[in-house]
Amino acid sequence: MNKHEKRDISEFQWITLLLGMTVGVGVTTLPREVATEAGRDGWITILIATFCVLIYSYLCLYYARLFPDKTLAESSRKVLGKFLGSVLIIIYSLYAFALSGIVLRIFLEIAYVYLDITYSLIFSLILILPVVVYIARCGLATLSRFSELVLFFTAPLFVLFWVPISITEYLNILPVFEQGVTTPVLAIREPILAFLGIEIILVFFPYLNKQESATRLTSIAVMSAGFIYTSIFLVTLMMMGLKQLVLTYWPFIEYLKIIELVVVERVDTTFIHFWLIKIILVTSIKYFAATFSLAHLTNKNFHDKWALFSWVIILFVSLYPKNLAQASEIAEHISFYGGIFVLFTPIILIIVAKLRGVADV
Repeated sequence: MNKHEKRDISEFQWITLLLGMTVGVGVTTLPREVATEAGRDGWITILIATFCVLIYSYLCLYYARLFPDKTLAESSRKVLGKFLGSVLIIIYSLYAFALSGIVLRIFLEIAYVYLDITYSLIFSLILILPVVVYIARCGLATLSRFSELVLFFTAPLFVLFWVPISITEYLNILPVFEQGVTTPVLAIREPILAFLGIEIILVFFPYLNKQESATRLTSIAVMSAGFIYTSIFLVTLMMMGLKQLVLTYWPFIEYLKIIELVVVERVDTTFIHFWLIKIILVTSIKYFAATFSLAHLTNKNFHDKWALFSWVIILFVSLYPKNLAQASEIAEHISFYGGIFVLFTPIILIIVAKLRGVADV
């Protein structure tokens, strides 16, 4: 990263980056996944998961503050040694590439179904990936500004959560704790995985221009994402009912088909068109985090080259699944094993850093 890009993330951009990363394709499937495990109490599960993610984000910030001027690639090699630190970064980068590719594939599956697209999948990827590569090559300043732009474009879509609902539909969220008090707690896996990407704190923290505000800003981003996910679950549950919700593969998109707005004929297709920008942001953030980390293992000046050629990995991951079922299965594996990896990464690094006494502060 060039010197002029130091401290290049403003307070608002920090929020938009974290919010942009954590709220993505998960909005389409999360209501079904949570309802299957927690029933009507899924909204409680999402709130609990949000609290857990908040604690995890504080762990990431705690570790990042031990090395306020170092990225994950730099600090991990200081903590674990060059070899183990490099292995960790390579694994993280592969996870980031894989997550980017599978998120892009699942979104395109949704778009192809609801927009009735008939041309080859690779054609869509060839149109999208150059945008991702361009954003990554332009650097963190461009990525941060793009995240602001995406928020302004997609924020009006959240008005769709508050379409008038009748009193009888509100009854669909009752009774509370229908399956017992422990069920919402035991079902937190799916909503926690929906927050995957929050670990970019470890990569981007050195470039936040007001690091003393990081806790407050991160809390705003995580709680906003939790509010969005909770709202989506509640409106889909109230409009569809529990039985229909668990049987619908993309319940939020089906919910949008129910909505009638005077100025928009097809709310669902309008949402998909706008949400493409959001998915490009998610892919760009993870792609940048991966290529930026790899560049620090070789030479900082090599980031441009990593960004220019690593798109092949995303293309491979996106095209590898033969169908939606296989893509969903691969996404589940990436989310689960990747989630375990990023969960324990800051914990292990904090413990080793304390034992070795290698922190910068």
